[in-house]
Amino acid sequence: MKKEVYEISSKTKISNELARHEIPLIELSDLQKDMFMYLCIKAVENVEQKERNFNAPIELSMRDFFKYSARLNFSKEKEKQKEEYRTELLRLFKKTFYISIDKSCEYYHYLDYIHIDKETFTISAALSPMIEDLAYKTVKGYTQIEFGNYAALRKKYSKDLYKYLKSYALHKHHSVSIDKIYEVLNIEADSPYRENMCDFKKRVLMPAIKEINEKTDIKVRGLYNVYQEAYEKLAENKGEENITDADKLRLNVNAMILRMDDRRTSSVKGLEFIIESKPIDERYSYIKNKVIRKQLIENAKKQVEYNKKRKYVESVMKKYVDNEEDMYQYSKAMTKIYDGMNKKY
Repeated sequence: MKKEVYEISSKTKISNELARHEIPLIELSDLQKDMFMYLCIKAVENVEQKERNFNAPIELSMRDFFKYSARLNFSKEKEKQKEEYRTELLRLFKKTFYISIDKSCEYYHYLDYIHIDKETFTISAALSPMIEDLAYKTVKGYTQIEFGNYAALRKKYSKDLYKYLKSYALHKHHSVSIDKIYEVLNIEADSPYRENMCDFKKRVLMPAIKEINEKTDIKVRGLYNVYQEAYEKLAENKGEENITDADKLRLNVNAMILRMDDRRTSSVKGLEFIIESKPIDERYSYIKNKVIRKQLIENAKKQVEYNKKRKYVESVMKKYVDNEEDMYQYSKAMTKIYDGMNKKY
């Protein structure tokens, strides 16, 4: 079966509140996180395309989910995958998240409803009403997420760090307290990683940064001058030809560390990230199939051109159309006309 990746568009987005862990995905498995994120993206798409409301049931075939999440071929071990899928979805249905309000906490379910067709194994699921307030009705803007990039991440801390950093990609530079990073990555208060920064860097940050840089549309690094100084010292001691990729990764993560003062032994107060969007040609390098990779690159380039046309049309329409719904429909129609003219001429 041809493997596909969920294509990014102006509709594949989530709120910055969700991206920045203001809706904590606590104790969710890798597969449950993918399911929840997929449902959120589809719910936003439904609203943006004026088709359905956010909390309407979303039909989700197992075949679609597996092809969009870049998992194993659906046709292999189908029955085993069906059972795993059903089990994980039901577990997600039972799980809750909380919101702290002053001195109290409010608990909510992620999902409000599930229907499973036993013959076709088509699933309908609806997000709980509170998710709409937190994942869509935002005052802090949105983050565009390509589901294929998100789902491709398999290391324990990669998904949460990726969506957090992706929400700051337009800023290109982001400083954050170490306590906030612990919160984003669900590092518990009694975790040994809070006591041992070396272990935290080696077992949490390094694997996550490495995977994000290899498999997603962004590249994350530390401060260049700090990295370069450390690199030159290592080259002097070890010889530049003997510096490995693992050495470079370690130096890169070290260059993200912010300490209380200039001493290397002082306490860590935070992290500083430089976040770069990869060129389109490099965003799908982790996909081994050359034909699929080429198709995805072409689709991404078309989407960039489409977005440019759409923004231009909307800027013109604002001068003549007061009604937002009319402007949306006119913009959509005019973009299609431009696309047709380009194909014809």
